[in-house]
Amino acid sequence: MKNCKKLTRKQMKFLESKNLNARNWWIIKNTPTQMEILHKTSGKLKIIKK
Repeated sequence: MKNCKKLTRKQMKFLESKNLNARNWWIIKNTPTQMEILHKTSGKLKIIKK
């Protein structure tokens, strides 16, 4: 399994702006161009462009 981290407040606001519930996601990788997040219960990986 990937190394999952809690989201920061700034990352939570970004996910809320993308209409995602920030409480349901872990952060895996955060680069200047994209963000990789993992759903806590389903294990689905999602990549979001910034």
